Amino acid sequence: MIRFLLTICVLTGSFAAVGHAGEIIAKQSLRVGAIIAPGDLVLSDPDNNADQDRLVGMTGLEVRRAIVRGRAVRSHQLGPPTQVRRNKSVIMHFRQAGIGLRTEGRALSSGTLGDVIEVMNLDSRLTVRAEVIGRNQVEVRR
Repeated sequence: MIRFLLTICVLTGSFAAVGHAGEIIAKQSLRVGAIIAPGDLVLSDPDNNADQDRLVGMTGLEVRRAIVRGRAVRSHQLGPPTQVRRNKSVIMHFRQAGIGLRTEGRALSSGTLGDVIEVMNLDSRLTVRAEVIGRNQVEVRR
């Protein structure tokens, strides 16, 4: 009977009845890699201000594990947005003693802001460790 009621709620869009009080519910299914937009999630109890803050805090995060429409969203399903993707071109910054150099590289792994990843310099074919500093931007570690 409960499964039937949950199915009806999901199909009709009555999300408040699906979750327990204090849950954040997905209004639509979200794939891995999607960025949470303001309209993607809804509160099971819209009057709870603490939950409203949690909902706002989830906006802009990246989906790490698929989220099914009508189900509660858990924190382990989300993470900071990926700034550098594996096998994609990146701009490598190198700064030392007031001198800065830039060149193109290829990311050998994905990373978010602050992550240290390996990057191959396309000119020299050398692999170096670099910190992700922005979208497709890394700073070479000394």
